[in-house]
Amino acid sequence: MVWGALASVGMSMVIGFLCYSPFSLGKYWMRANYPGQTYSQVKEGFSPAIMPLVLCSSSILVAVLHYFVGPYLGVTSVPAALKVGLALSVVNMLVNFPHLLYNRSSVVAYLIDHSYNAAVVTASCLCLVYFS
Repeated sequence: MVWGALASVGMSMVIGFLCYSPFSLGKYWMRANYPGQTYSQVKEGFSPAIMPLVLCSSSILVAVLHYFVGPYLGVTSVPAALKVGLALSVVNMLVNFPHLLYNRSSVVAYLIDHSYNAAVVTASCLCLVYFS
């Protein structure tokens, strides 16, 4: 459980770096969320103090997923963990879709954010099962 949890939190950081990096989808995400601002302007408003909160949030997610995937659903195989992770991701996307429509938010930002969420949830489920 401990190795799976550590791997899950680490994977969420790596996936976040890859997903929101200006070398991948980060430019599109910033353009959608911060119209008219450059990467350097957005970066100036970033506070490193938020990183402990990100780690805490990732750890809570992993703890909840550990209970849900392990004792509650009894998932013991990697293919089953993949199915559960993807199913949870689809549910998350469907639950948040009305908010996208109601708030008239950017579809691009929605797709990037929820792709990140899907990757993190699925990777966490896989890590928790693989390392347990």
